Amino acid sequence: MWGLSGIAPDFNSRLLEPDWDRFAPLFEARSRECRIGRRRDRDADQRTEAFTPDGEFILGESAVAGFWVAAGFCAHGIAGSGGMGKLMAEWIIEGQPSLDAWALDSRRFGPQYRSREYTLIRTDEIYATYYDVKYPARAPGRATAQGFAGQRASRDLGAAFGEKSGWERVNWYESNVRSGDESTRPDGWAGMLWSPAIGAEHLACREIAALFDESSFSKLDVTGPGAPQFLERLCANGVARRIGAVTYTQLLNRAAASNATSR
Repeated sequence: MWGLSGIAPDFNSRLLEPDWDRFAPLFEARSRECRIGRRRDRDADQRTEAFTPDGEFILGESAVAGFWVAAGFCAHGIAGSGGMGKLMAEWIIEGQPSLDAWALDSRRFGPQYRSREYTLIRTDEIYATYYDVKYPARAPGRATAQGFAGQRASRDLGAAFGEKSGWERVNWYESNVRSGDESTRPDGWAGMLWSPAIGAEHLACREIAALFDESSFSKLDVTGPGAPQFLERLCANGVARRIGAVTYTQLLNRAAASNATSR
């Protein structure tokens, strides 16, 4: 029986026929080690590996209360096992891990991952770029991202696109670069995927006005008796306002709420 995209269910970690052309450089390196007194065996295996759609672990409590998941360890599971074990123990016993584990939380996979085509393309991309340099703010998956209504107009303005939650989203507009300050570029890797347009657009948001596409944002409906009081307690800003008003705020967890109270 064959599974997704014609792949056998037991394909993961299956031994493949040796690819001697691929192994040749490795054997050459080993032969040099032997000449300087290091002994190495000359056997070589070639096998498959599995990857999650974003190349990260899958951790957290499942939809079944009390059933926890620690899976998707890809090719670097052993390297991360100690730290992940500590995080999972904290999460289960104390209710939350000591570090921000959202990038590994199983709930990060939105409805777009119900598409087999989307998931296959993303997983193939992650495998192909596994050893690439990952600069901060890198957004993989643009090839599979959905567009939005203003995409054509945004391209005409020189939009630099990224991806968020399965949606193609504008990071900045190249047409605003000349209004920015290049001297504020962050040092090192942090400045690799950056533009002086960001500062100019930030000031425009604060001092004039801006239009945001929120297609990639999560939407939560809180209804029922006591909903306003519940949100007032949960949020960092006042949200119980007139119909039609908008409030920008954050939802607090126990640690954030405790820190806010202590100040």
